[in-house]
Amino acid sequence: MLKFLKSNLFFFVLLFLVVFVVYGKAINFGLTNLDDDTLTQRNLKHISNLKNIPLFFLTDCYFGKKTQYYRPLLNVTFSIETFFFKNNFKIYHTTNILLYILSLFIIFIFLTELNFNKSILKILIILFSVHPVLSSVPVWIPSRNDTLLTIFFLLSLLNFFRYIKSNKKNHLILHFLFFTISLFLKETTILLLLVYPLSIYCFNLKVNKHHIMYNLFFIIPLLIIYFILRHYAVRSVDISIYFTNCLYYIKTIFTGIMLYIEKIIYPSSMPIMLYEFKPTWQTYIINFLVFIPLFFIYLKNIIDRKIIIFAILFSLLAILPTFAQEEYVFFTHRLIISLTGIIILIAAIIEEIITKYQKAEKYFFMTFIFLFSLFSFCSFTNINQYKDNFTYWNNAYINTPNYYAIYLQLAKEYATKKMYNEAIAFSLKSIELRKCFDNCLTYATILFQNKDYVLSKDLFFQLLEIDENNFLIYQYLSNIFLFETNYEKAIEFAKKAVTNTQNQTIDEKIAILENLARVYSIVGNFQEAINILFELLNYDKNNPRYYKLLSMLYDDLNDYNNSIIYINKALEFEPNNEEYINQLKNVEAKISAKD
Repeated sequence: MLKFLKSNLFFFVLLFLVVFVVYGKAINFGLTNLDDDTLTQRNLKHISNLKNIPLFFLTDCYFGKKTQYYRPLLNVTFSIETFFFKNNFKIYHTTNILLYILSLFIIFIFLTELNFNKSILKILIILFSVHPVLSSVPVWIPSRNDTLLTIFFLLSLLNFFRYIKSNKKNHLILHFLFFTISLFLKETTILLLLVYPLSIYCFNLKVNKHHIMYNLFFIIPLLIIYFILRHYAVRSVDISIYFTNCLYYIKTIFTGIMLYIEKIIYPSSMPIMLYEFKPTWQTYIINFLVFIPLFFIYLKNIIDRKIIIFAILFSLLAILPTFAQEEYVFFTHRLIISLTGIIILIAAIIEEIITKYQKAEKYFFMTFIFLFSLFSFCSFTNINQYKDNFTYWNNAYINTPNYYAIYLQLAKEYATKKMYNEAIAFSLKSIELRKCFDNCLTYATILFQNKDYVLSKDLFFQLLEIDENNFLIYQYLSNIFLFETNYEKAIEFAKKAVTNTQNQTIDEKIAILENLARVYSIVGNFQEAINILFELLNYDKNNPRYYKLLSMLYDDLNDYNNSIIYINKALEFEPNNEEYINQLKNVEAKISAKD
């Protein structure tokens, strides 16, 4: 690898500079609040503790058991970043850009191994590095899952090729290692298993029984372990829905693929997301102009048919799992995994044309200059949509005005800005488009934040009939009862929230306990509040705020000695905190007055 990098150092540096010139400003972007907040900010305490890494293999990628997405190694990357750099958005974005560059270079290494023309590959990779269809990959933090999968799956496939050709065990070990990493990065790897036998057929690899035996000896136990862990960690998927709704999925696959092709060929506008999209005449015309020449090339065997088969099937296998969702939303970042097959196809066609018509070379270069300039400008402009959460969701609303989830998120965004009239309007629109539990819960939450306790209380009780195990409902009702000075009910519902934390993340459990401690302290049950704070210290013993609260509670109990002990502990972590210093002075003054 190092030898290859040294011989292609100029290309790597050029690729690095091109990507950073176009996407470098994204380093100063914030979060979009589409998954990135859940993966990082909202679970910061959990992921920043490296001791919790084994737990990532026992939950879904959102640190619970509510979804079918099992991606523990993605969370490991965030854990390492937060451990060293805390909640630093610049680090997240820088990592994403670097991984994007690395994924493109790995594609180059792999295709060079397949003996494609290196000059053509370099031009195509530079061109696709700035293609608007991939502009979300380096700037949207959760898309790193796809770049990581691209890197490690191609490294696995590369070493698989080298092992078959050389029979060297070091390539076999690397192939297994990289495949394992790929598997625990994204579920797509399971379908990509078919790429290995496809490679053997399309590239005429000479495989013997030892090759097969060694691969099966490793892959079968690995898959068994993977599915056992996955079964424990995530929500089970009802496979029957794919059969009962097969027409829906077939339609989604065909329309989705046509849309991807349209956006690759003619990226005139690059939406953040699309929902319930319908092909236009432009979509059909572009796809017709792609598939008819491709069919002719295949029929006339102008390019080795096996190369065409490999390129198309690789691209399809990489993108197909994304369509297996109950509710499909179109995102362009998913195309990075399929890029290898796309470049193979284009590189093979260009090489064939240049071989037959040498004068065509200068026209291809002129086309590259034009497209590179156009794509770079479009991508540089397009990524502004991702600069912060409010910008992101307002652009999503423009792109997809028929998607209820966008109205739901906009309602939350306006609520955080305390613009409750707008938040309520968007929340009601989300319910109008789809009346479901989450939409109604958000509406009730916004009403609560707007201090409409009467209506929100009625809604929370209605929602409790649908889901009696939802800790958030109990938590909000507890706070409403506090407002009504019904302290007995406030404590009752705060305690019920604690008993419904089975499937919650650690950060959610901490928030629930913090709320219970707050309720106990407000109603004057200081000892119970102290007990809860000691329980919270089991989760985060280095939290100075907990020690400060303990000091205040012991102060309320007139236990000044313990109050002094715990405020001093808080000051050990933040010695210059004015609030902590004032608390210490107050307690010392009370001790002096008592003496």
